[in-house]
Amino acid sequence: MGNCHVSGLGDIIIDPFILCWHSENLHVTTGVDIYIPTGDYDTGRLANLGCNVFVYEPIVAVTYMTPMQGVTVSAKFMYDFPDRNNHATHPATGVPGDLQYGQEFHVDYSVDYAVNENLKVGLGGYFLKQTTNDEFEGSDIHGQTGRVWAAGPGFEYAKGRFIVSYRALFEIDARNRPEGIANWLRAVWVF
Repeated sequence: MGNCHVSGLGDIIIDPFILCWHSENLHVTTGVDIYIPTGDYDTGRLANLGCNVFVYEPIVAVTYMTPMQGVTVSAKFMYDFPDRNNHATHPATGVPGDLQYGQEFHVDYSVDYAVNENLKVGLGGYFLKQTTNDEFEGSDIHGQTGRVWAAGPGFEYAKGRFIVSYRALFEIDARNRPEGIANWLRAVWVF
């Protein structure tokens, strides 16, 4: 496989509804993320920032504040249902056609320590497993289901209504997917 370096903004995610439940130590959030195909996509490129399709993703996120002072454990469980990509090429032959991406299960996880009331540091990552085959022009593409693990350090800073977080995640054991370093930067303003 060749090398490919791509950078920029990926697909934008919106959340039309979110439901939350909170107790003293346990916080649970559910909702549906919708990926809008805004990321750069090129049919001939090995790796793309966008999928060129809408993706519907039910989520369940859980955070547990442990009895150890300042330590939290979090996980976000997701399952993806992608639309059909009408502007794709077959991964092996390069022939243009319709591609139905396979469904995927993935989980983001972290263990964080609150240094003070504004700053958290910790380790986090994700696991992704494709659960169904891709289909090209209605036929299964066997032996192409992907998976990848990632882990790395990060921080979160919160002050008033503003939150910024960063994680550098090193991907390992990738199968049928590109492997590299994922940098996640997130800024939130709470209304």
